[in-house]
Amino acid sequence: MIEFCKNCIMPNSRPRIEFNKKGVCNACTNYIEKQSIDWAERKKLFLNKIKKIKDNNLGQTNEHYDVIVPWSGGKDSTSIALKLKFELGLNPLLVTFSPLILNDVGEFNRELLLNQGFDSIFVRPNQNVAKKLARRFFIERGNPKIAWDAGVNSVPIQVAINYNIPIVIYAEHGESEYGGLVLSEESKMKRDLREVIEHQIGDFPENWVTESISLKDLSPYIYPSEEELQKIDLTAYYFSYFFRWSMLDNFEYVKSKMPNFQTNPKGRTEGTFTDFDSLDDKIDNLYYYMQYVKFGFGRATRDSCRMIQNNQMTREKAIELAKQEDLDLIEISPNANPPVCKIMDMGKYKYDLQKKANQAKKKQKIVSLKEIKLRPGTETHDYNFKIKNAKKFISKGDKVKFTVKFKGREMQHTDLGKELMNKIINETKDIAKVESHPKFEGKQMVMIIQPI
Repeated sequence: MIEFCKNCIMPNSRPRIEFNKKGVCNACTNYIEKQSIDWAERKKLFLNKIKKIKDNNLGQTNEHYDVIVPWSGGKDSTSIALKLKFELGLNPLLVTFSPLILNDVGEFNRELLLNQGFDSIFVRPNQNVAKKLARRFFIERGNPKIAWDAGVNSVPIQVAINYNIPIVIYAEHGESEYGGLVLSEESKMKRDLREVIEHQIGDFPENWVTESISLKDLSPYIYPSEEELQKIDLTAYYFSYFFRWSMLDNFEYVKSKMPNFQTNPKGRTEGTFTDFDSLDDKIDNLYYYMQYVKFGFGRATRDSCRMIQNNQMTREKAIELAKQEDLDLIEISPNANPPVCKIMDMGKYKYDLQKKANQAKKKQKIVSLKEIKLRPGTETHDYNFKIKNAKKFISKGDKVKFTVKFKGREMQHTDLGKELMNKIINETKDIAKVESHPKFEGKQMVMIIQPI
């Protein structure tokens, strides 16, 4: 049976989440515990660790960079980079493992931060391999980002070893912040590979070798050995352990330092109510939709829980937003092969369809069919008058039906009707064309012309 946290709205269908006797999830419990933390002491602890490395291991550490920051270009990692450099006086090296599908906003924001005076390394793996892995894990596990998670975890560590930089600063401890099993109290502070493998990746990338993917192809995804880590006594820390963590606060901080920091151009990120998430990777929408399919909650639920825990939103408001914003998979081209689907919220999709229909209706011109009746022997004056009216109708966008009626012996001279129709065609050829050529319907000849 699905149960929801009594404090936030996270369901028990989330992997590894636990509820206490009061029905409160472990993410909320963690936030309650954080209220008693002396953040000034935590900051001092962090700075002491940096100082210790600088003072005691000068011969073994990089002379230019103090720490490595795994950096996507999004609000969280950007806020960390800014704080480390301009508030704490450190010189971080930014390391980016390329998103699966780059977007313009992410590239713009990355360039914006680099112009603030940062050095960076951007690693874009073999795209043929990356695509094969994304497709494989989407089919096998419903998660196209498993290999990417491995790269995000391994590449910054690989760079740290190559550059002799013994500290890597990751953003937040996901299991602790959002609900899940924590290996130990120490793992809230230090990144533990066992936890990463078990909760994010599920397997060692060394085991991903296939006929088309070699061990060398998997190099960016493979975590360094224990012997390699010990060479520089490397430690990966979580920024959220030493400094108060809030996605909204991170965004506002970045905007205060870089006013030109771009958000989602659509006004909000698909599947949630904010406009500052998933700015770097287009595939995030699919990832979060699959989370909704597998576990019954979407990104709006996840984001609102964070804000409840930070006292930035009420539970009632969170319920409303989750119902409103969590995504749907909508079949938009059912007759295509394969059918075309798009991840979006159904309410907005229906609204957009109705809006387009209303606009099309406004633009739609109602075409009338006007009829002009003639006789085989219609006098010239009468004919000219009727042709004049026909041209007026045509100029307004209407069609005109010409009817030549025959009586009695006039049926013996149907050629006169044909001549009359040809005359009409000739006199209106500049503004009209024949839609229906002259033909008999009983005792009358009929022709329809329409505007060119």
